[in-house]
Amino acid sequence: MVGLFQLCSKLGFLLCFILIALFSLSDGQAVAQVGQYDKVVHLFSYFVLSLCFWIGFYKTLEKTMQIISVNLALIGYGILIEVLQGFVPARFPSMMDAVANAVGILLGFLLIWILKRYDLKIKLLSD
Repeated sequence: MVGLFQLCSKLGFLLCFILIALFSLSDGQAVAQVGQYDKVVHLFSYFVLSLCFWIGFYKTLEKTMQIISVNLALIGYGILIEVLQGFVPARFPSMMDAVANAVGILLGFLLIWILKRYDLKIKLLSD
């Protein structure tokens, strides 16, 4: 059961990765409906991306430098998406969106780290 959940989490990560790129690099009509909750949507989207990654891959990345590298790569992805928005009509890059992306990534990792660190009995992350 755990293996299946981790597989689903890995697929969820891939799906989130693709959907974030598609929505972020679209012409902006979907964004207009988000309105004032834009930063919350950014934070939540990248939180889910991070959570899916760490649930799926935590067992294979336990060294500190690997963990830092992955978090930096995910943050880099969020920054890259923001930069690419500058080339999409009716879209523009935003430093605050990049910050919200990074906060979501770090919160996702922090949640998993706390669960593992304090050995909270969560079957989804154990052997």
